[in-house]
Amino acid sequence: MKIKPIFAIILTLILIPNIIYTVHAYDNSPTWTKSIENFASEKYRVSLTGDQSLVYTINRSFVIGLSTYDGNKRIEYLPARYGDMVDGLVVHSSGSYIVSIINGTFVSVYNRTSYKITVFKANSTVENIILPKKVDREYTIVYTTSDGNITCVEANVPGNVVVKWNTRMTSKIIAIDCDEPFYRILAGLDDGTVALVDPVEGKIFKSIKLDDSITSLKVSSFGFFATVTTKSELYILRTDTLYILERIGFPNTQCTSSSISYDGGRIAVGLGNGTIFYYKPLTEEYSKTVISSNAIKIFGDKKLDYIAWTSGGRVGVTKFMGETLWSYTVSTTTDVSIAFNDENPNYLIACTKTRVMAFTRKAFAKITLEVSPKVIGLGNNVTFKGTIEPKLSNQTIKFYIQNQGLWEEIGWTLTDKLGAFKFTYKPTKAGLFTVKALWEGNEEFKETSTTNVMDVRKPVAIEIRTASMYGKPIQNLKITVNGTRYYTNTDGRAEIEAYAGTLNIVVENVQNITSNMRYKFKVWENMGVEKNQLTIKVDSNITLTAKYSIEYRLTVETPKYFLYDLSPSSPDQWYENGTKVEAIILPIESFNTTTTRIVFMGWEGTGAGAYTGTSRKATISVFGPVYEKILWKKQYKLNILMTPSILNLNNVSVQPFSRDYWYDDGVDVEIEAPEQMYVEENVRYVFAQCKYDNTITSSRKIILKLDSPRTVNITYYVQYYLKVTSDFGNTEGKGWYNSSQKAVFRIINSTIYVSEGIRKVFVEWRGNISSTSPVGQIILNGPANVHAAFVTQYFLNVSSEYSQVLSKTMQQNPSKWYNEGVEVTFYILDLTVDRDFFTYYSFEGWRGDIESTEPMVTLKMVKPYNIRAQWKLEWKISNVIIVALPIIVAAAIMFWLIYSKKKKVKGK
Repeated sequence: MKIKPIFAIILTLILIPNIIYTVHAYDNSPTWTKSIENFASEKYRVSLTGDQSLVYTINRSFVIGLSTYDGNKRIEYLPARYGDMVDGLVVHSSGSYIVSIINGTFVSVYNRTSYKITVFKANSTVENIILPKKVDREYTIVYTTSDGNITCVEANVPGNVVVKWNTRMTSKIIAIDCDEPFYRILAGLDDGTVALVDPVEGKIFKSIKLDDSITSLKVSSFGFFATVTTKSELYILRTDTLYILERIGFPNTQCTSSSISYDGGRIAVGLGNGTIFYYKPLTEEYSKTVISSNAIKIFGDKKLDYIAWTSGGRVGVTKFMGETLWSYTVSTTTDVSIAFNDENPNYLIACTKTRVMAFTRKAFAKITLEVSPKVIGLGNNVTFKGTIEPKLSNQTIKFYIQNQGLWEEIGWTLTDKLGAFKFTYKPTKAGLFTVKALWEGNEEFKETSTTNVMDVRKPVAIEIRTASMYGKPIQNLKITVNGTRYYTNTDGRAEIEAYAGTLNIVVENVQNITSNMRYKFKVWENMGVEKNQLTIKVDSNITLTAKYSIEYRLTVETPKYFLYDLSPSSPDQWYENGTKVEAIILPIESFNTTTTRIVFMGWEGTGAGAYTGTSRKATISVFGPVYEKILWKKQYKLNILMTPSILNLNNVSVQPFSRDYWYDDGVDVEIEAPEQMYVEENVRYVFAQCKYDNTITSSRKIILKLDSPRTVNITYYVQYYLKVTSDFGNTEGKGWYNSSQKAVFRIINSTIYVSEGIRKVFVEWRGNISSTSPVGQIILNGPANVHAAFVTQYFLNVSSEYSQVLSKTMQQNPSKWYNEGVEVTFYILDLTVDRDFFTYYSFEGWRGDIESTEPMVTLKMVKPYNIRAQWKLEWKISNVIIVALPIIVAAAIMFWLIYSKKKKVKGK
């Protein structure tokens, strides 16, 4: 066994670049297409007869036969009972009978000649069918079923079906094929087994086990060789011994299909990466064609000269080891079946689930034909040239002229290596003729032809004269007659040889004398045509005269900031001599912004008839080249912002004065802000800073150059006045304060003595704040007034030599200062006060500023008061009696004793 490793293939493809092909650009399109409703599997959806006269497909329960040539012939047949489903079909190469799979397990054999049918049932679902080309009996059918059996039957149509043999395989059968003489049957199994089966008795002669499951199997027509593909390898086998001649690996992709020529000398493999791999076993030549990036399936003819393929919804035909002849997109899906006959592959049939279409194997060719010159003078030569696509050399191109409805061959030529051709011919008569170039095609391309027109005319003489309106000849003026250029001589004339028929004459519309002076076409003299293009029919010699006016250019130099309107308007501002023109300025408002503006200043003109002045409308008489210049200046806006914005801008001095603050470009402007601005009696604003550009200054005077729009922001801060007043005494703290600043104020003397017993006492602050403290504070968020409030107080002096005097409410001595108007009640605590054992003081009343005997007195403080308690000394009678009586008694007793004694003495 000879094994070809994949690296050898890759190395060969890299070293020999001419064996790698890609899809060619040639197109093709279906010769016909038909809509169908197909539910069969992709494998047996479409089949071709051997002579390619009919293509068959299926439509639910119908087998449809269509003419390969035009798709019009149609055969519909219900192969079994109503409602049966056709799952697939195979037509015999002879076209004599059709084998259909019905409902999966039934096989229908239909005779196209007798219109008879035989139906038989298989053991299980039918999966593969082969119809040997050359056998002793006509209706020999070999099929495989899902249970792993291969069955060979002979069917009589009409009549019974004889099972010749039935062979059980070891696993599911993936592919089956046989040689043309029907000497050998090869079966590829899911487990990688390849079995050689006797077509007569069904015996398995030999089998081999490959490394992976089988994906495709093809036997050469002569039967000596076979190709077997697994998921990633190609095997070339001897069919009689199953000897592996060669083994080629394809890493990173999968083998989808294969094809082998009748003698085994050519092999093609379709790969999962969209590539067709070619191999010649005898010479060991490799090559490939890259079709797409999708998996590709291939079908080759008997010699493997041509390979039909389907990939990613596209179909096409490729030459063996060559370029793709054509391709066509059939569907946006990948579900496309194709049929390609191996005997005489003239047609490729493509079938989707909804359409069937036919393509000729040959691609469309293209041919071009150019006739030069387009108009030929009778007796002169004409050249036919063009190209064919594809660019093939030594191809015969035939030329024909249509004469009275018939094509007359006038000659032939061969193409060069680029596919180009050239042929010279001399017409023999005048007229308009159709010329045809024809290529008959070859084995790969269809016949193609194209036509063009040859215009043969008799010659005539044309004289064209050109002059100004004043009769001056114009020389070197361009004239075009039917596309050919001519120029006038020094006499202003052009003598032209043309051909009888319709002439399209164009004289140059303008001829520049200088950059500001020119000739402008006016009229064809004696014809009255005012267009420089003249179309006339000529059959004899003719003389024509073109008249021109003199024009001058009016040039207006204008900045981009202005538009102007000219009346009358003229393209490029050329005017005939003597024209009166009005120019009106139209400012472009987009250039005038809130900060920049363009100011029109006037016109400055030079040249005959020019205007100079300040009017926006300039009246110009064009007697020569005129140049007008628009005068203008640019101004910038000075924007002065006051912070806060309530401040009056008029208080700011700006020099030089401008009512709307617009200034010419480059002017120096002096700005001076006042130090203070009063907006109310107690509110003022104080200058803080001046900001412009990126500069901040505390100076109130700045000078700016107005070379661009400028903005100045003058900032002031607000101050509020705090008014501090008092009817008595002195205060501190009044004055101007910044907004939100804390102000402290005070009363210097909170108590003021007016006279004895009279004083003024600070009570509270009134106004924008209420406080009883002599020292107050306030946050100034606006003007404020505070007033120190005082009360009058009188002194009450109440005295008592004896006993306490108490206030009724406070139970203490009432002698103190009282606010004016206050009522005070006081009383004497004790009405009597002991002086000694025998005497006491008795309260007699109040004396001084009031007289009262009441111990409790209420009075209103309307003045100072001095009041004293009046007392009187009195005896304690009881105590005197107590003390005097014993004395008296003792004295009496003593007196009595003395008296008694004296009496007694006396009595003695």
